[in-house]
Amino acid sequence: MEKSIYKFILKRGLREQIILVLVTLCSFPFLYLFLQLPKEIINKAIGGAHFPMEIWGHTLFQFDYLVILCVLFLLLVIINNTFKYYINNLQGRVGERLLAEFRIALYMNVLRFPLPVFRKVSAGELVTQIASEVQSFGGFIGEAIAIPVQHIGTLLTIFIFMFIQDPLLGLAAVALYPLQMYFIPKLQREVNELSRMRAKQLRTVSKIVGETAAGIVEIHTHNNSPRFLSLFAKEVHEIYNIRFDLFEKKFLIKFINNFIGQLTPFFFYFVGGYYVIQGELTLGALVAILAAYEKLATPWKALLGFYQRYQDTHIKYTQVIERFNPQGLLPESYLDPKDVFKPTGDGVVVSNLVYESPILGKVLDQVSFSVAKGERVAVVGHQAAGHEELGPILVGLIPPTRGHVYLAGHSISSLPESVLGQFVGYVGEHSYLFSDSIYENLVMAFPERPEFETALTLPEGGNKRLLDYVYHTLDLVELREDIFQFGLGSVLERGQNPKLEVSVLQARHLLQRELKKRNLLKLIDTFDPDQYLRNLPVAENILFGVAQCEELSKENLGGNSYIHWVLEKADLKTTFIHLGLKVAAILTEKLLPLDPHDPLFEQFDFIDHDELVELKTLLGYADQHDSSRITTGDEVKLISLVMRLRPTSKLDFIDAHLQKRLLLARHMFRENLPKSYGEKVAFFHPDQYNQAASLRDNILFGRPARTNLKDNEQINLLVRDVVRELALEQEILNLGLQFNVGIAGARLSKIQQQKMGIARCLFRKPEILVISSGLAAFDRQTQLRLLKNILETFEHKTIVWVLERPDLCQAFDRVIVVEHGKVVEQGTYAHLMSVHSKLKSFLEAEQS
Repeated sequence: MEKSIYKFILKRGLREQIILVLVTLCSFPFLYLFLQLPKEIINKAIGGAHFPMEIWGHTLFQFDYLVILCVLFLLLVIINNTFKYYINNLQGRVGERLLAEFRIALYMNVLRFPLPVFRKVSAGELVTQIASEVQSFGGFIGEAIAIPVQHIGTLLTIFIFMFIQDPLLGLAAVALYPLQMYFIPKLQREVNELSRMRAKQLRTVSKIVGETAAGIVEIHTHNNSPRFLSLFAKEVHEIYNIRFDLFEKKFLIKFINNFIGQLTPFFFYFVGGYYVIQGELTLGALVAILAAYEKLATPWKALLGFYQRYQDTHIKYTQVIERFNPQGLLPESYLDPKDVFKPTGDGVVVSNLVYESPILGKVLDQVSFSVAKGERVAVVGHQAAGHEELGPILVGLIPPTRGHVYLAGHSISSLPESVLGQFVGYVGEHSYLFSDSIYENLVMAFPERPEFETALTLPEGGNKRLLDYVYHTLDLVELREDIFQFGLGSVLERGQNPKLEVSVLQARHLLQRELKKRNLLKLIDTFDPDQYLRNLPVAENILFGVAQCEELSKENLGGNSYIHWVLEKADLKTTFIHLGLKVAAILTEKLLPLDPHDPLFEQFDFIDHDELVELKTLLGYADQHDSSRITTGDEVKLISLVMRLRPTSKLDFIDAHLQKRLLLARHMFRENLPKSYGEKVAFFHPDQYNQAASLRDNILFGRPARTNLKDNEQINLLVRDVVRELALEQEILNLGLQFNVGIAGARLSKIQQQKMGIARCLFRKPEILVISSGLAAFDRQTQLRLLKNILETFEHKTIVWVLERPDLCQAFDRVIVVEHGKVVEQGTYAHLMSVHSKLKSFLEAEQS
């Protein structure tokens, strides 16, 4: 990337900058005429005495001449503003285009960062710099050449005009500019340095805030709030000092500009007035000079502002370039597409590999070994033996300090990502998932990756259909059942799949028959309009449906005016307030003394610590037996609390009598529902598909009566049987593939995230597979099953597996043992176990 912003501008936008300069230069003659014309109007058209006059054979009277000059003045206004309009538009287009190119260049550099850089630089910092800090570059890039040319040309045009009118007044106009040109840039450099310091200090403050949010548990549990508060206050106070100095310098610049700007007119009025009195200068010329001088302020201020923006942009540009050009940046060729790759050798060859970590020192030392094509090799070692870094080095994610890695006869440093991505697969200890569907995350590296809708209709190919292979890959990592459950949790959009809706209703009735047949109806609380559902919160029992607007959500229902009317009519409002006070007293007594992250809070997941503090305050002046001091806002809080109650929250205050009254409220809610809410509640009906509910809720048409694991497994098996009988499994799985995993896979468990990472790698069948502690998140039995699945599926592929458990290595053709960063032995598992080996001692130590 170009080290100077002007080099960047000239390299990428020279043609547009030349056009801008030429158009700007063309505008100056019209500007001169625009300055000259007022003098003609005042001296000749208004104050002239030589009329009528002959011009080009036409006789003009004084008013005629005034009209012509005023029309010319208006025409010049239009021309000059048209120039400005065109120049500003072109500047904007050029600036935004080059800003887009600059952001792309920065992002390309991010893609070329060596892996260790991401351990030192936060993602938030990169995002801020690419998205926000470079935003101002667009405006500067557009005006980088045209603006100084335009305003310097404008100043020169005005100076020339003033000297022509009167040399002495022209000299007076420019006399003080050298002082400004000396002091202002000097002060501006100090301002820019303070601005740079402020930006750096703001990043420090942002870092403290970010780390506070991420490590709040550790801060509280180790009593570090005072230390972090002191640290934050110190940095904020430093910003105050910098900004105070900044304001002093800025206001001094403004003082100098204003003083000089108002001093010069003094000379004009004094000297110019004298010349007019003496008859040596016309009044029109003096007015024109004064008007021209007033116009001097605009380009001069613009130039000063431009210089300030240049200095500021230069500092920011330099900082950004330094950040995005770290040491060890991968070559540009790394991102070049390369469709054809011809292996010139087999397997993997590691020669005299040395890797030195900036923190840990020498991690790998003179490591050499080879892996033949189709051979499966396990790499084992004690913790911190150095073998953990071997995996990322083998696939080019971490460049070695010295030595070479060859894949299929090619040095890995010479291979672009396009080859590595197709030829080599890698799974690390943690897999990152993108905020997209499971399907998109799985097929992201597929050479010809169709969109999901296209994949659903792919014709039979030479092998299996793509979706068949998708499910086969998911089976390898035992994810099919998870995908099926995601599909059951899907909510169909209105009209998305009418045929499936009909089939789900069939599944509902079939399930009810099976439950009745097996005497298992007690497993599910069915959505019966005359039955209170004990596993649903109070709010959902009253609605008896799915709310499709925020006003009717269980979080906001306590403040809804229609609900208050229903509670009043059902004689429940006072009951809710008293019950709310009772529940609030119990919760504040139990939970407030605890840490907000205490496991007990999981049993009362409908309330958080901040709300408990509010309720404690409310209890300080309220009385369970006297509601006169409770405000309307307090009523909303208490009713909202009761609306979220359910028996599983360990606060079972909903007795049989209250249940009957709640059922009355349910019927009143539906019967009197205002037209404005008519389409905002999808009520449950035994013979209708509920558009707002999930497939699971539509099939069960109820909720599990108990939350124990055994009953839930039994329900899941029954649902599975019904779905298979109606041949719905494939459609539900397809819906599960469209499940959005959330930011960084947050909607999946850690186990599911890692399984997805493994499946994504296996999906494209790489010739060389490198796995580095990829099964560390699983228990031993799961590790054994997944290991067996992968080795059997990739029977003829080259595999290098850095194992987290030495006892898993017997399934491999060869074992390489690493200790203290060196290969200390290698051989078959049987051979190493038959002699006194490091591997044998590792296993014995692990078993003991």
